Amino acid sequence: MANRDEIESDDPQPDDPRRTGQAEPREPDGGGPALDPEVLQRRDAALARLVKIGNPVLNSKASPITEFGDELQREVELMVALMNDAIGIGLAATQLGVLRRLLVFAAGSDAEPTARRAA
Repeated sequence: MANRDEIESDDPQPDDPRRTGQAEPREPDGGGPALDPEVLQRRDAALARLVKIGNPVLNSKASPITEFGDELQREVELMVALMNDAIGIGLAATQLGVLRRLLVFAAGSDAEPTARRAA
């Protein structure tokens, strides 16, 4: 039987890329070749715009959408572009610091992103 020191821990060490967020670029599923540097740069820029855990806006109540015009359309288009650049599958307006009940998502890998009003 191996002693405790010989068993490799699944917990990342302080300098482990899984903890520092500096992991080598890989496909989103963790396998495959590294992503193109331009794609990684767009992903990093998109992720930098997201509100981080601990920000009070994430615990704030979002307002219902009452006007469906050009401004909302632009907001949806921005959210879809950010979601795609971040290589994500969904994005809520509150993740951008916008207190609106709005969510965009892609239902599958080949699906077109969709916007819908949250109830």
